[in-house]
Amino acid sequence: MKTLQSGDSGRDVEVWQRFLARIWIGELDTMMLGTFDEATVDATRIFQERQGVEPSGLVDRETIEQAELLGLGNVEALIPKGFSKTAGLALVVLIVAASLLSQCMLSPRGHQVDGRPFDNPRTPGAPPRSACPGWFC
Repeated sequence: MKTLQSGDSGRDVEVWQRFLARIWIGELDTMMLGTFDEATVDATRIFQERQGVEPSGLVDRETIEQAELLGLGNVEALIPKGFSKTAGLALVVLIVAASLLSQCMLSPRGHQVDGRPFDNPRTPGAPPRSACPGWFC
């Protein structure tokens, strides 16, 4: 965990807030989860006072060391690490590409129905053409 101060946000702040709630110093319903707000500063000062650390309200190295003795690592292990923006964008692109590809792979273009081309609109009784976009298939 990195050092934290008022105004910080993100996963590390959420881990710290959940740790404070777990040891009965802070209440999650009074804190804006993931944002190091005034309620988090107050709970941090209380924790520091109880642990004999300078009550600065900052989560510094000494505060983190004291928290690790009380199970900070266990709380951190429970909160999953999130995607980076780049990884999230790559995932969206992958899903869209897979969706388009699956449409074409599952489309009936070129198959035979009773010996007739499935997608020939001139064949009487043939099912309609597939919905697959012509520019892709």
